[in-house]
Amino acid sequence: GNFYKNMKISKEIEVLFFGKVNEDRKNYIEHIKNNGIKIKVVGNNEENRVSDEEIANLICKSKIVVNFSKSTWDTVKTIPEGDIFKFNYQFKGRIIQSGLCGTACVTEYAPHHSLLFTSEELLEFNTKEQCVRILKDLLNDSKKLLSYTEKLENKVKNFYEEEKSFKSIYDTIDKPSIKKENLKTVPFWYLRIAAKQILIRDANILKFFGTLRQFKEVLKIIKKSKIYVQLLIMGESLLNIFWYSIIRTFKEKGVGKNRYLDKL
Repeated sequence: GNFYKNMKISKEIEVLFFGKVNEDRKNYIEHIKNNGIKIKVVGNNEENRVSDEEIANLICKSKIVVNFSKSTWDTVKTIPEGDIFKFNYQFKGRIIQSGLCGTACVTEYAPHHSLLFTSEELLEFNTKEQCVRILKDLLNDSKKLLSYTEKLENKVKNFYEEEKSFKSIYDTIDKPSIKKENLKTVPFWYLRIAAKQILIRDANILKFFGTLRQFKEVLKIIKKSKIYVQLLIMGESLLNIFWYSIIRTFKEKGVGKNRYLDKL
């Protein structure tokens, strides 16, 4: 909330999309353009990436941010049966970023949305035609757009801004009845995930010794654990270093936070 905030500047951009552009998103964007709606696209595969500061500024300058929920991979990689599915629907941060900046957001369907927002706070589309209808309806009615924007902004700022959403956690930790020693115990499963993520960030045979140096970070997070936990995680971590160094060397990485390149 201290970074993404309503700067109250002139909204000179009709529609903004920021993020990666794959084949599916490109079809939506072209359809929006072909229907006479001016859409600005930044941070995609065409090397027009901008800084986080510029993103915040552009959101504030925009009347509407359009959000796409489908994953950008060719297959869903998080489940064994992933090859059956071409994508999954994800909850994206663009919705929260837009609300904090005082800008409306129109989003592609995802099942999480109805759990967090009402239909008056967040409008969804399932097709590119429906997307254009919603955008035109809002852009052609300034009062409706303002009302919709304010509802999203109020919901996000009051419920999903981090300072507020973490307050209940801080308050619980500060209660005298909480046993502080329990808060210092980090579960084995969490240590495994943390160690793996540390080591595979830039795993590559050509950077092998650099990856090995990251092993020091793993040692720091497990140093207070029991000896058998340390041995298990160190053993698995060494295997991860070798395995992901090989995999990442021969599989091309994408840009930014995206792991692999998409077909455009």
